[in-house]
Amino acid sequence: MQKEKQRVEIIFINLGEETSVTVRKNDGVSGNAVEKENDVRSYEDTEEKEHSPSFAKEVSKYEVDEQVDYFLNEYKVAKNHKDLLLRAIFKEKEDFLSLYNALNGTNYTDAEKLEITTLENAVYMSVQNDVSFVFLSELYMIEHQSTVNPNMPLRNLTYISNVLSKITAKEDIYGSKQIKLPTPRFIVLYNGTKQTEEKTVLKLSDAYEKKMVEPELELITTVLNINEGYNEKLKSACKLLRDYMTLITKIREKQKTMDLQQATYQAIAECIREDVLKDFLMKHRAEVIAMMLYDFDMEKHIESEKAYEYERGREDMEKDMEKTLVSRWWKKGKNIEEIVEDLGKPEQYVKTLLGNL
Repeated sequence: MQKEKQRVEIIFINLGEETSVTVRKNDGVSGNAVEKENDVRSYEDTEEKEHSPSFAKEVSKYEVDEQVDYFLNEYKVAKNHKDLLLRAIFKEKEDFLSLYNALNGTNYTDAEKLEITTLENAVYMSVQNDVSFVFLSELYMIEHQSTVNPNMPLRNLTYISNVLSKITAKEDIYGSKQIKLPTPRFIVLYNGTKQTEEKTVLKLSDAYEKKMVEPELELITTVLNINEGYNEKLKSACKLLRDYMTLITKIREKQKTMDLQQATYQAIAECIREDVLKDFLMKHRAEVIAMMLYDFDMEKHIESEKAYEYERGREDMEKDMEKTLVSRWWKKGKNIEEIVEDLGKPEQYVKTLLGNL
């Protein structure tokens, strides 16, 4: 006699969110079978899975974790990935055109007239630019920054040199005919946690030791703050940019109560449900998590380098001051023992300072 089948509700704890899934089992099935089912945790709720063929194959948390580790290792080995997420999102000509329209308040639709000129495979943290394209004789160099960097004009000088070399590769720069160039525009999209103005203008000439009224070489970079509450009109005009910042904002909010990886998991799940970068996140979930972890590691690396340089500079300054004091006391006739007592440092250290005078 066939045993009666019954519906069993299993609640998956999905990275801090409850997801209800209905399964069928026989009366004779042991609790171990249910436990095995409970090991498989999906990132989307049942309704999304039932209505989307993309979820035909269920991906467990453990599989995604393995993929995250793989991509994170790839990024670290390659050492040429910077601000990965924005570069990954803006891929198609239509995406760049949308950004152009948002920056200029226009409504152009012919994306085929746009040429993508983004530098690829450039040197790590040196000459790799995020996004660049030519449209209507304008060359846009667009960078994303999560830290304040006053050296962006200098970096852009390197970027534009490489991009123009790429554009004019087939031209004779030594010929008598003038080569026409697209007009460069330099934009930085800033979304770091340090408070900044809505718009900041940086000039290469700001770094010149000798100031000139009209410097012979100038490069102006416009920094636009795209954090919540800033440049909302710009983000409203470009859905990809708005969605990107929605994801980043969600991650930051969740990171207040959990680690970055967990925060990214949950933020991605929310964005998919809310149709924010849905297709992209469904396809590249593991890569996005790895990108966030990698960029976060790079930020920590940069901050630690800054701290190290500051500490080293402070120590060098202290040593110079001590050297000056030792020299002054020595010239006034103090002996080694007196200087050691006054300086409060070991005798060998004082002798080393005296030996370097």
